[in-house]
Parts: sequence; C-alpha cells; structure tokens
Amino acid sequence: MTEAVNERPIMERLKTDTRSAHDDAEDQFFMRDLMAGTLPREVFAASLRPLQAIRACIEKHLQTNADHPAIAACIRPYHHFAHLYDSDVEYFGVASDRSAEDLKSVQEFCRLVKDAEDADPVNLLGIFYVLEGSNMGASMLRVKVQESYEIEGSEGTGAMVPHGRDLMPRWREFVECMNNLGLSAKQREAILASASNTFRVMGNLYREIYQPAES
Repeated sequence: MTEAVNERPIMERLKTDTRSAHDDAEDQFFMRDLMAGTLPREVFAASLRPLQAIRACIEKHLQTNADHPAIAACIRPYHHFAHLYDSDVEYFGVASDRSAEDLKSVQEFCRLVKDAEDADPVNLLGIFYVLEGSNMGASMLRVKVQESYEIEGSEGTGAMVPHGRDLMPRWREFVECMNNLGLSAKQREAILASASNTFRVMGNLYREIYQPAES
C-alpha cells in the first residue's frame, strides 16, 4: 500500500519538514570545523565511540523489533554496521578515558529511541532516517578527514563509508520502501517528530564533544 494520493511521500516530508532541525545540527562547531578541515585530530578521535554508541543503540532496537512489518520491510542486514567503528577507534587510538555511555547526549539519544519504540516501533524509522541519511555527507567528508589527518588508504574511516559503492542503490531502496509503507497520518507525524528530535540530540552531541575555547 502506498501513501494517500494527496499526501506527500514520507521521505519528501522528512527531507523538507525537518530541514531547520537538520541545519541546526550541522551548524555546530564540530561539524563546521570538520567540514573546514580544522577539527583537531583528538576531537575527531573522541567522537568515534559516542557515534558508535548511538548507532549501536538504534540497531539494537531495530533488531528487537525486526518482526514489525514496517521494520522488516525496510531494514536490511547491511544496515547494521556499528562494529565498523572498532577498527576506526583502533586506528586513531584512545582519545578519552570517558565512557561514551556517560555522555548526556548519548543517554538522551537512547531515551529517545526507547520512548519512540514504546509509542510505536514504526517511529524508530524516523530516527534511523537521520543516521542512515548522514552516510551521504560522511562519504564526502571522508576525503576531508583523510586530508586533514594525513590518512592514506581506508584506515580510520570505515564507518564513514559502510556501504561502499552500494551507498546510492541502498539509499534509493530505503526511500522507495519508506514511501510504500502505507503509513497513517498519525504515524507520519510521529516519524517526522522522531526525526526532528534526533537532529536536535545530534546537535547536543556535537556540542558536548566539542566547544572551542573562543566560542
């Protein structure tokens, strides 16, 4: 079943209706300096475990709800790649003795996931949309990371390109699947809210990881 005739596809709404939340997340010093190639190496290294913890959290709940019709339809085994961060962390070394799970923003993210799941597991797809969509930007940022930290080859950046050359085909498949779910109006609004809240929490994470002294 597809979306109602007069309803914009959910993926179109996710892109347009969460734009301001997306822009706010990317306007943090962490992302601005990463894109500019000026983010300190130790800060990038310190971000890896928190990003892994966030990815692992959503993957865990998606797996728990793997039999939910919408999740079963759209989530594939290749969407589970939190383990790829291990080799990246090994390459950059331990940057902090603080556990990722101790970060307020990581805890906030996992509460968001649990609350979304409790309300309706389909809401997890709004959260997943944000994280999976970030692979687009990460694939381009990878070159900047390699240049900034003088990395040769693929070491240290595996989690930035988890799908390799299959990035776009897999993304298009996800888009089509989401648009064909036949979501109710209530479900669409809840998914949009989950996505917007995820962008907000990601902005909180970037601030918690990195705030330059001059800011």
